Amino acid sequence: MPLRAVPPHPHLLRLAPAATAIALVLATAAPATAQRLDHLTAGAHVRVRPRVTPPAVVSGEIVRADSASITVARGRRRTPVTFARDDIARIDMRVSRRSVGSAIGRGALRGAIVGVVVGGIATGAAAISDARSPCNECFFPAVLIVGVYGAAFTVATTVVGGAIGLAFRDRWERVALR
Repeated sequence: MPLRAVPPHPHLLRLAPAATAIALVLATAAPATAQRLDHLTAGAHVRVRPRVTPPAVVSGEIVRADSASITVARGRRRTPVTFARDDIARIDMRVSRRSVGSAIGRGALRGAIVGVVVGGIATGAAAISDARSPCNECFFPAVLIVGVYGAAFTVATTVVGGAIGLAFRDRWERVALR
């Protein structure tokens, strides 16, 4: 008897985008609360977005901050860049930095959640497909094939999530400009 692939069930194709969207929404972080402009002191690490087109983000440590301007030292050479307060569209201040292990673990957990949710929904849809229209000529049931791919997808999203968590290990809070 020749091996025959199981055709995808139409419900499986309709559920995959919705499952991915739900998993991504559940895995996102809550927005941070705003700091006050008065909290900016020398040595604080900030991201400054000036009111220019196109917006260029300058990231570095505050060298000096007064009522009229903010000076940020950026890069390894600590090149000073001064902004008038009226020319600043947004300032974010780094409030904490996760350790490497914590950042990877947090990102990997979020990636695993996405993978388990999407893989679980796809496996459930394949099980429904198998129950509604069994394939007597198929060597493997669809639920087994989709389950294996779902497990591999979960491993992949866990690894990608860990890498993303490492890339975004700083925690930033928006500074209220007024």
